[in-house]
Amino acid sequence: MAFEVIDKIVKLRDNYGMTLVLAEQNARRALEHGDQAILLVSGRIMYEGDSKELLKHPQLGQIYLGVKKA
Repeated sequence: MAFEVIDKIVKLRDNYGMTLVLAEQNARRALEHGDQAILLVSGRIMYEGDSKELLKHPQLGQIYLGVKKA
């Protein structure tokens, strides 16, 4: 079901040039299809920029989960 929703959102964006805001738990899937990303952790912006760059970020899991190594 969630994949169908994202597919519909992508079609709206591509077919009608709409700007859409998506809050999604499946970060990888959302970043694969998004243009821009804002990553919030505990209410703080940890990343703002290109979604593909965030997807390639080596510490995405750590940042996304709010876990940092000591």
